[in-house]
Amino acid sequence: MKKLFSILLLAIICFQSNGDESDSYGTLIIFRDFQLQAYKFYYPVELNGEKITYARTGTYFVKNLQPGTYRVSAKTEAEAFANVTILPNDTVYVRCGVNMGFWVARPDIIQVDKSMGSFILSTGKLTNITDEVFSELKPKGSVGISFGGTGGFESVNLFEMEDGKYSRLNPGGGFNIGINFSHMLLKKFEVFYELRYQGASLTPMLTNATAHFGRGIASASIYYIIPLKSNYLQLKLGGSAGYHFGTNLEIDSKKVDGNLFTAKYDPTIGYRIGGTFGTYINRFGFTFGLHYNMVSYTLNELRVNGVLSEFSDENNLLNRPNGKGIEFSAGYHFIF
Repeated sequence: MKKLFSILLLAIICFQSNGDESDSYGTLIIFRDFQLQAYKFYYPVELNGEKITYARTGTYFVKNLQPGTYRVSAKTEAEAFANVTILPNDTVYVRCGVNMGFWVARPDIIQVDKSMGSFILSTGKLTNITDEVFSELKPKGSVGISFGGTGGFESVNLFEMEDGKYSRLNPGGGFNIGINFSHMLLKKFEVFYELRYQGASLTPMLTNATAHFGRGIASASIYYIIPLKSNYLQLKLGGSAGYHFGTNLEIDSKKVDGNLFTAKYDPTIGYRIGGTFGTYINRFGFTFGLHYNMVSYTLNELRVNGVLSEFSDENNLLNRPNGKGIEFSAGYHFIF
């Protein structure tokens, strides 16, 4: 009997101590009410450096904590935080929001008084995400589109204008547009595949003559990823090799001298080095690139009005066009 009594007494003491410990807890409620600014943008919220939930529009998160001082923080382009003090049987409300940033929205985190916090939650418009298991997005790759322009280093004089200046063709310049796919490699590296079209026309344009130099490019790049401040901003540096195919030139001067020039060039390999700067917002990214292109082309066939021919000495640069240049690009990506 004594042993049974001792066991019952010990169980009662443990139960009472657990109950006292539970009563000593306080409550932290992190919420984000409705805000038109950056409505779809959300970011992870940290408690003493540990990510515990996402600050999504129209949601709230509840956490029971032992009394003490805690730091609630978040970081995108800039960092925001609030130091809060948790007391036994007390509730602290922390409001999350966003402010405009230069590259990406910035977090806004403030402690609000109980009357405001309890009123906002009492409306029933916010969704409780306390039971959601926090899982941070770890990108495996992306698909996207890109467009931009290139400034070539060498131009070819094609047509002399009335003012004595020339309308030129820049084989390394023009516009480009493409689609791309990437996947992560060893966390710090990205393998980037791209298929794009690049084309150059007369500068300045003429009303009585046209010229266009176009080619397709299939390339593979490797970039080293450098996070800036947070994973929302990244710098990627690397290089690529590209297969240039379908390269052709058409010069239509029928209104000037009655001729139509059509030229085809051999497929070749080109290289480029450079990097991109990107902002990554949840599952979407915007990038801006700067690259140095290195490539030259070799003439395979020239026809003038359908008859095999050769370029004259004054246009000899078109026999081996120089495609070197500086390429500027912008891209939009879906991250998975």
